[in-house]
Amino acid sequence: MKRYGWVFAAVFFPALFAMNYVPADALLILCAAALAILAALILLRKKLRIIPAPLCGAALFAAVACYTAAAYIYWIPAQALDGKTIEASVQVVEEPDGARCTVRVKSAEVDGEPVRVPGKIVCYIYGETLQPYDIFDATLTLRLPGSGSRLRRERADGVFLYADVQEHGGPGRPDRLPPGSAALAVRAHLQNTLAETVGGDEGAFAAALLTGDTSGLDNAVVNGARATGLSHIMAVSGLHLSILNGFLLVLFDKLRANKWAANISCILFTLGFMAVAAFTPSVLRAGIMSIILFIGRLAGREPDSLNSLGIAVTLICAVNPFAAVSVSLILSASATLGIVVFSPVLTDYVRGRFKIPAYLRWAVDTAIVTVSAVLFTLPASVAYFSEVSVLSVPANLLVSVPVSVILVCGLLLSVCVFVPGLNLVVAFPVKVLGSFVLGVIRWLASLPFTTVYLKRGPTLVWLGFTGVLLAGYFVFRRRAKPSKRYLAALCAAVMLVSALAGMFGGRDRLRLSFLDVGQADCSVARLGGSTVVIDCGLDSSNTVNTLSSELKAQGVYSIDTLVVSHYHDDHAGGVASLLRSMPVGELFIPEQTDQAAVKREILNTAQERGVTVYEVGGEMEISVGEMRLALYASHMELADVDENERCLVANLHYGDFNCLFMGDAGFQTEDYLVWKYGDLLESEVLKAGHHGSNTSSGYAFLNKVRPRLIVVPMRAGARLPGAEGLARLQSTGAPVYQTGIYGTVNIAVLPDGRFYVEET
Repeated sequence: MKRYGWVFAAVFFPALFAMNYVPADALLILCAAALAILAALILLRKKLRIIPAPLCGAALFAAVACYTAAAYIYWIPAQALDGKTIEASVQVVEEPDGARCTVRVKSAEVDGEPVRVPGKIVCYIYGETLQPYDIFDATLTLRLPGSGSRLRRERADGVFLYADVQEHGGPGRPDRLPPGSAALAVRAHLQNTLAETVGGDEGAFAAALLTGDTSGLDNAVVNGARATGLSHIMAVSGLHLSILNGFLLVLFDKLRANKWAANISCILFTLGFMAVAAFTPSVLRAGIMSIILFIGRLAGREPDSLNSLGIAVTLICAVNPFAAVSVSLILSASATLGIVVFSPVLTDYVRGRFKIPAYLRWAVDTAIVTVSAVLFTLPASVAYFSEVSVLSVPANLLVSVPVSVILVCGLLLSVCVFVPGLNLVVAFPVKVLGSFVLGVIRWLASLPFTTVYLKRGPTLVWLGFTGVLLAGYFVFRRRAKPSKRYLAALCAAVMLVSALAGMFGGRDRLRLSFLDVGQADCSVARLGGSTVVIDCGLDSSNTVNTLSSELKAQGVYSIDTLVVSHYHDDHAGGVASLLRSMPVGELFIPEQTDQAAVKREILNTAQERGVTVYEVGGEMEISVGEMRLALYASHMELADVDENERCLVANLHYGDFNCLFMGDAGFQTEDYLVWKYGDLLESEVLKAGHHGSNTSSGYAFLNKVRPRLIVVPMRAGARLPGAEGLARLQSTGAPVYQTGIYGTVNIAVLPDGRFYVEET
């Protein structure tokens, strides 16, 4: 048995993945059961001729040990600091994203006593221009990064705490920059060179290929790449390293460099490239595999890609066991596994069945590699994104060669920039081919049905495996025994039925989604075939795309009823864009406003799209399928009210269940509603007014609503919710879910009125 790496990883990685999801009390039982099974397999090994059970047991033990160690080193100390205020000296460790800043605590005190703060912290610093490695003093109130998918995503990135910045000093530079600063300088040099020499979207695209930084690209390009299955070309991974290292090996061969010089140079280049790409999980996986390959070449060993993949995944997860749920790592490892395991078999099958001309083999090989990667990433794509691109194969065929040329020329340009005239020659193919690739992305993304959206949920993972099984059945149907073929077909049928049941089941449940769209508001109510959307956040692709993806993931391609609470940008900014991108049946808007321009744009867009518009100036009740929606606007009769107090308050009814959407309403509106409706305001779920500000959610109002769960739409680290407003909400005893901490909050409501929060 020589492939110990992939055997070990085949147990180690799934075990870590399960530990990130399984509660601690159940985990002990599962581990005990797994060890008992392994012990039995060891006793029966001679008869079963299975993969060595002792190695699997060692992998399972290592997974438990690594996860436990990480929990004690990072997670448990982080939990102990939840809610604590510290005086700290912090250092910026990543390129700030606007106000969002990732830091490490160099030293900290709580009540004068030194304390260790584990891992990285995310905070928001306003009014400062920060750079990586800047140091400053700050007073921070620490909190955990929510739960569910957001918690797992942050832990996978090494972030264990968020911080609310109470006050901070001015940033300063350290006396000596760490070695990592050189990689940042190279990264900045690449980006500046491409921006100045190539320019435009083409330069930003080339920079994204080389560094993985897509901030310079238009959102339409990023979303189009995702829709066409080309996102991987802008996520630095094995594709980029194989192209660049292949170019270097050809160059060394032409220069007749010896084996040691060529391979060691490639190892050093790989390490440098990993640093420039910020050591993301996908580039780490690719880099480790590449380094193992070059070390093997130096040692005169045959490459074993499957073993290298296992070693790479094991090393990454051993350093950070929480990385086992990293989406980028899962997708990267799955794609590589498909290419390594499935593409050779599929290649042999295709070449055995069909006579392919030599000039078409590269296209066929590219298609096979793409199909293999797509099939093996299908379960993760469905589970995490609820979407599958149907144009991935033709898209990759069209751009594979241009992307390779752009990568090589972009790298050469960083050197040729110092040679006048030569830089323009090298920049020319980057400009031309970049324009071609961007044109392909935009064109394919504009075609209908480029993406298949599927409902989220564990059942849809079965759909991915169904595809793999069916593909395997067709590939191996001539080799497999009839019993095995029938078994594969039966398993595929069962899995497909399970997936379809998951897609169409639960239609009698009301599903409420409070979307995580930053400091903005966007909520969805879905029951059966009826859909209600309340507000549509900021006029940015983030809000509209998040809403569109959420709806399409549920099989919804049109909106029955759209309610706009008021005309501030964080509630109505995306309405016009939404009307243009998705059919809407009826639109309900406030009658009065001091935002005439915003209202006029919405009305004009609605008229262009044939949407029926109702201007509400009083009380109105409507039915949307089995849902009833009461709209309250009578408070507009009050004098001297601002735009927040003119908003429509929506009360959604489903059987005995009520959900109250307060928009940005403040004390004045709340007092009016309490006076007019009293106990009728009682609701199981409350979407807090004005993002939980200090001027909303008064005690008298909360005493009438008596919520059992409260949702506060907010951006992590923003100035809202206010401390006083949040305290009043918490005083109700109901759990308070902040979207900036927990991410999108999904609530399932049963016909009898019971409800629960779905984990995302």
